[in-house]
Amino acid sequence: MQPRIRIISVGGTISSAEKDNALSSPTYAGEEIIKLVPGIEEYGMIEVENFSKVLSSQLSVEQIFNLSMRIHDIFEEDPELTGIVVTHGTGTLEESAFMADLMVDDSRPVVFTGAMRSLSDPFTDGPFNILNAVRIAVSENAMDKGVMVALNSVIHPASEVYKSHTTNADTFNSGEFGPLGYVYPDRIHFARTLLAKPKINTQRPNFNVDLIKYVVGMDDRFIRASIASGAKGMIIEASGLGNVNDSLADGIELALQKGIVVVISSRCTNGRVYPSYGTKAGGGSLLEKGCILTSMSGPKARMMLMLCLGESMKHMEVQHLFDPEGP
Repeated sequence: MQPRIRIISVGGTISSAEKDNALSSPTYAGEEIIKLVPGIEEYGMIEVENFSKVLSSQLSVEQIFNLSMRIHDIFEEDPELTGIVVTHGTGTLEESAFMADLMVDDSRPVVFTGAMRSLSDPFTDGPFNILNAVRIAVSENAMDKGVMVALNSVIHPASEVYKSHTTNADTFNSGEFGPLGYVYPDRIHFARTLLAKPKINTQRPNFNVDLIKYVVGMDDRFIRASIASGAKGMIIEASGLGNVNDSLADGIELALQKGIVVVISSRCTNGRVYPSYGTKAGGGSLLEKGCILTSMSGPKARMMLMLCLGESMKHMEVQHLFDPEGP
């Protein structure tokens, strides 16, 4: 049976072009983009679904959740579908892909891709990236890999990928563990397998989660503003191993007293967060006060906490999801 791939077009640079000497903006629908990908029909039957046509910076978290639900529903409705490719703006792609990775529990491939150069650029990378994403999606080796991100012939896991450069075509990075695999002219090669792939099946996420980044000398005004606005969860991107200053520690303690779930991540790109330091504001003290520690990035931790808050989870269940091996 010929493979069938559903392409969901979300917008972003991969759908953008300059018109009438204006700055580049999302212009093309999914069907128009696919016509620009030479040889795509050789890999199977291509179906196109238009989800949105905006820069990824314009997506709401509700839309990101709905996109993940749509991927989930497509697999349930169409058991014969081979896989799904999502064309998406690169700016917030890592958040959308991670939300989908948490919500979609299916062995079939889901591949997010995008472009760093618009379709009106003579050196656009969009069509090439789409072709590679389709090749991954029809590969038997791509089964059970979770949601993937693929640009510039490199395959990344949605759980670890982050955008590292504003303009470089090789902008996405998988951090200290390296890429999941590579797209070669003659094959799709996977270099490693993920051990932990947490799933959270909720229909009622709580989007009222704030992200606050710690910098030297700041006080707790943003935490207090978050509390006053009714936040149910809070991600603190701390320094190093999960440390803040005394003022932020006071704000965090107040948030915990109000019943707000506080997750401590690090503003460092790589490495773990664990309870190494005591003192009032060290990661160890914050854990003892009731904070959850995580080694994932702040934006990804925010996506996960929104889903966790939609379920009746105990504190240790949430901590285990954020760090399966323990803080």
